[in-house]
Amino acid sequence: MGYLGGAAAGRLLEKEKLNFAVSGKPREHLARALIGLGLIALIIPVAEAVFPYNHHLLIFSRHALSTFWVTYLAPLFFLRVGLARVNSKF
Repeated sequence: MGYLGGAAAGRLLEKEKLNFAVSGKPREHLARALIGLGLIALIIPVAEAVFPYNHHLLIFSRHALSTFWVTYLAPLFFLRVGLARVNSKF
């Protein structure tokens, strides 16, 4: 449920605030993939270190944070650093 909660919240915010366009040059796609995967590989163990106990709420939070990164924080980061553009079509 944590994955679903983070993904849903991130997707709603992304559509409302960012309108991230997935198109781009092959170099941009490669850079976004490497950065995105690298940071998700860091987020999961760091979240486990910050929330070390296996309480249901903490597990939910770790999972939600990882999918929130994928659906909202990564697109926000890519827009800010110029690796992506805003989708002009609604």
